[in-house]
Amino acid sequence: MTATIAARQASITVADATKMQGELDPDFTGEVEGLVEPDDLGELKYVRTNTDEVAGEYADVLDAEYVENDNYIV
Repeated sequence: MTATIAARQASITVADATKMQGELDPDFTGEVEGLVEPDDLGELKYVRTNTDEVAGEYADVLDAEYVENDNYIV
């Protein structure tokens, strides 16, 4: 007989953020769904992936850093 344990689906949604030109970045936040234990992906860190400081809107520059876990498809 064979037993199979499948990886669980999990999602991380990073929240939009705003800052005024010349200010430091705010604390970026987000939401995680689907984890069995809150720390299953290690210490989650929300980060900005670009260094632009000119006023404007920058799409797709906020991300989450986490520890890969074979028990999850993130």
